[in-house]
Amino acid sequence: MSSLNLSVGGRRYKVHCADGEEAHVTKMAGIVDARLTKLGATQPQNEAKNLLFAALVLADELHEANLSIPGSSKKPEGYAEKLARLQEEVRQEKKAREKLEKKLEDAETGSETLTFGVAANRALSEQERKLADQLETLAADLEQTAERLETNKTAVAS
Repeated sequence: MSSLNLSVGGRRYKVHCADGEEAHVTKMAGIVDARLTKLGATQPQNEAKNLLFAALVLADELHEANLSIPGSSKKPEGYAEKLARLQEEVRQEKKAREKLEKKLEDAETGSETLTFGVAANRALSEQERKLADQLETLAADLEQTAERLETNKTAVAS
């Protein structure tokens, strides 16, 4: 920690600052002193008022300088509310998109299941038709066999 003796508004002040900051603090004190001199505020009986006035003028100049910088951090009125509203809209849109993606995925899965089900039904229908044909052939063969047996039975009985 360093100790400095500064002169501001015709008065000496002893201040402490971090090591390495001495030049910067001295420069800032010089700016305040110059502003006090420019304002003509060097009357000792109004020292506190003079320093306050100089600080307000410097703060106002700094504020104006920051506003004039392109891309400065000055945010328009209602910025926080608008930002919060837009962030909420983004969250809602994400939720809606996720729901739609889930519905699409479910529909695609359902479509695959439906396609498989239709194909399976077609395969079963084809198998059923073949089985029905085979059953008809077997029934016809069975009738012929029954007729032959009847014929043979009649021939043996006579």
